[in-house]
Amino acid sequence: MEYDAIVAGVEPGGINNAQQVRLLVGYMLREVPEPMSRQLLPELLQYHGLANFFEVNGAIEELLAKGSIQAVEDDKLVLTEQGKTAIKEWEFILPFSVKQKAVKAVMTALTRLRNQRENRVEILPRDRGLDVVCAVLDGEQTLLELRLWVPDKAQAELVKERFLNDPLACYRSTVEMLMEE
Repeated sequence: MEYDAIVAGVEPGGINNAQQVRLLVGYMLREVPEPMSRQLLPELLQYHGLANFFEVNGAIEELLAKGSIQAVEDDKLVLTEQGKTAIKEWEFILPFSVKQKAVKAVMTALTRLRNQRENRVEILPRDRGLDVVCAVLDGEQTLLELRLWVPDKAQAELVKERFLNDPLACYRSTVEMLMEE
């Protein structure tokens, strides 16, 4: 296959062909259970070394123009029926490892975004240090609220990041510890 894509930022084993970049965009939109942010998709593929940021953006524009994908609410992308047919027919061109890594990256990012939307973290100043208030929510209901003092902003951000990576693990382990006989 001809190498006709920009490869800056692409790791060995990543995509270096424009057709494969278009297929990867379509494949990811098919595999992800919800519309995908037009901004997030190229950033993720670049961050994980799978495809060049500008190539992905170009592929998105081309797929939109051809009607293989469409933009829906909040500039999120979905695969059209035409796109689904094309991916089903041509996905074999994409290396398995690339498909696997791409879907894992997107699912991790979407889970993180959902955690941010569905839970709450506040960093509040104190006389010395900061309080990090983490809340596990079920809709409007607070299931768990945890307040933790930390000495500086760097540690507050670390607590926030770790909590948002898996708020249910925090909830589960707290409940287990408190209910254990």
